[in-house]
Amino acid sequence: MKRGWSNPPPVVVVGGTEPYLRDREIRKAVQASVSLGRDVVELNSGAEAMQTVSYASTFGMPTLVVVPASEMKAEDIIKHTAKKDTSVTLLLTVAGEINDKKIPAVAPVHGAHRISFSQPKTRKAQARAATIFAQKEADSLMKSKDVLPLRLAEALVKVVGTDLGLVYHEVLKVCTLAQARGISPLTPDLMKATLYRPGGVVLDPVREALAASNPIAMMKALDRLKAGVSDPVMLLLRAKGAPGKLATLWLQVCSLLERGASEEEISHRLNIPIWAVKTEVATAQRWGSKRLSKLVVSLSDVEGGVFIGAPSPWVACVIALVGSCTAHPPAISVGR
Repeated sequence: MKRGWSNPPPVVVVGGTEPYLRDREIRKAVQASVSLGRDVVELNSGAEAMQTVSYASTFGMPTLVVVPASEMKAEDIIKHTAKKDTSVTLLLTVAGEINDKKIPAVAPVHGAHRISFSQPKTRKAQARAATIFAQKEADSLMKSKDVLPLRLAEALVKVVGTDLGLVYHEVLKVCTLAQARGISPLTPDLMKATLYRPGGVVLDPVREALAASNPIAMMKALDRLKAGVSDPVMLLLRAKGAPGKLATLWLQVCSLLERGASEEEISHRLNIPIWAVKTEVATAQRWGSKRLSKLVVSLSDVEGGVFIGAPSPWVACVIALVGSCTAHPPAISVGR
């Protein structure tokens, strides 16, 4: 998008299969709007989004409206795009590929106003992309070039994996230490001093407590995790099988259950082995969509706080997880 977030077009689509880069771009849009004094409104309803657009246009209020593209109608997008007034921008978000046929609302949006981040499909390509990402982020953080040697970047990705959120967090830590010590380029000793080496089972007690919605078990699991891990917040937020990812999965299960989906359909739609569906369904029923939605939002707020330097992200994470493990809602029946 050539115009940038300081002067965006009437409609912009941000999507793709790489969640970290996609979500970061949305945060950039929001932060740019806030810094320019524009109102930012985040909605989940297309009707409410268009009401907000109409209100903001009528009163001349520069506004950024963030809404899922799937909730919008193509005719509304066409009408808004045709307006000469560009003080109100619709930011359409897509959690996946930007597909005109599956999501009609994105079809009228010009290709230059679509921002997509695609995750490579092979493990080798993902590792290569994560390595390049680590090097670029290190250069950006250190405000220099060739800060992170290729072999060191490859070693980092080999240890923490290809999740760009985890990679960024590790790069941020080592760059912060390097700046404090006045060292550049980065060295293996610096990396060893800050690098977290995840174990295969450290999150198991947290996952079990979350699935059971047991606040006491969750508190005990978090205490054990904190005692054994130097920096557990990003592990809880971004690691494979982290609470936020599990809550998102269960929320999808709830949505399918509410639509009357069978276990076979849930298995197919969410790529869950059929033998594991019963367990995931039982957990989703135990939580319910309302509590899962609140948990996802709470953990998203914690992650946002980490990236802007909010105080005590660990405390915020504990409050979000333990506070969410409350009384069980009514169960949702499975479609037949």
